[in-house]
Amino acid sequence: MSSPNVRPSEAQLAEICAATPTSSGQQRLLSALSEVLGGVEVALRLTRGGWFRLGGLLDSENQTIEPDFDAWLTRVLEELDWDLEAWFDQYQDSRLRVSRYIGKSHYLIARTGSGPLDFVQLEVEETWEVLDRELIQGDRAPEDLDEILDPPDYTRLPRVRLREPAYQLRRVTWMDDFSQRMALQNPAQSKQFKRFLSEWDASSAAQAGRLDQHFAFRISEHKDRYGDPLPKLTPIFAKEELVESLRVVAEAGSEVANQVHGFDRRAGYPFAWYFALITTGKVPFALAETVYKDHQGDFQYLPERDLALVERWVYQSYALSGL
Repeated sequence: MSSPNVRPSEAQLAEICAATPTSSGQQRLLSALSEVLGGVEVALRLTRGGWFRLGGLLDSENQTIEPDFDAWLTRVLEELDWDLEAWFDQYQDSRLRVSRYIGKSHYLIARTGSGPLDFVQLEVEETWEVLDRELIQGDRAPEDLDEILDPPDYTRLPRVRLREPAYQLRRVTWMDDFSQRMALQNPAQSKQFKRFLSEWDASSAAQAGRLDQHFAFRISEHKDRYGDPLPKLTPIFAKEELVESLRVVAEAGSEVANQVHGFDRRAGYPFAWYFALITTGKVPFALAETVYKDHQGDFQYLPERDLALVERWVYQSYALSGL
C-alpha cells in the first residue's frame, strides 16, 4: 500500500541515487526511489543528454587531486589575491590536468495527491568523468578567469574515461510548494504559469491524462537586482523530437487540420500542438493564427473548448519557453 504523504529528506534520496549502479538499469533506481517515497509510482518523464561541465583537477597520472576544479581554482586565486600572473607562474610547469563531466539528466515524477501539482519531480544526473585538457597550455598568463575555466582554443587530450557512470541527485522539487512560493516571490511568472495550468484543465488534452504525464519542468532560481530570489517553473514538452513537424505551417484548411491532428496522434493526446507552441519556442505562432482563421470560415476541426483557448491566445498571446 502506498503512502503518498511520505517526504524523505534530500539526503536520503541522494544516497539512494549514489548507491544504485547505472549498470543495473533505470528500473532499479525507480523502484528504490518508490520505496523511500512510500510506495508511490516513480516514472521517467524525460531524459536530456549532450551536456558537459567542468570536472576535477588531476595530476599527470590522471589521479584526482581535487574533485571540483572550480572550487579549487577559487580557493587558490583567493590565496593569491586574484593575481592571474602569479597563478600562472606557480602552475606553469605543474603538468596538472583538468577533467570534465559528461552526462544526461533524467526527470522523474511521482504523484503525491490528486491536485494538478500534487507531485514531486526528481532531477537525477547520470554522469561520467573523462580526461579533458592540460591545466596550462601556452606561454602566457590568462587575461581573465574565463580563459582558465573555458579556454577558447586548447588541445583536447585523448578522451580517457576516469570513472564509471554514476547517478547523482541534482534537485528535488515538491511542485505544489514551489508553485506557491513562486506566486509570492515571482507573481508575474506565476500568473502565466497559472494560465497554462487552467488552459490544460479546460482543454481536450486534460481528458486524455494529467499534465505531469506529458511534461517535465525546468526549475530555476535567480536573484533580482535587490538580491531577492526569483523562483521560476517552466514546462518542458516531453516529446520534443516531434516538434520539427510543426516548424513549417501549412497553408490553410485540410492541410493545417492534418498537420495538427497528425502531431496530436504522434504525441499521444489531443491539442498537443497548442501546448508545444506555448512551451517549446520552436513552433511558429503563425500556426495558431492560421488555425483560428480557418475556424472563422467554414472549415472547422477543433472542439469548441480548444477553439476558445486558441481565440484567447490570438488576442492575448503568451509563451512559457523563455521563462
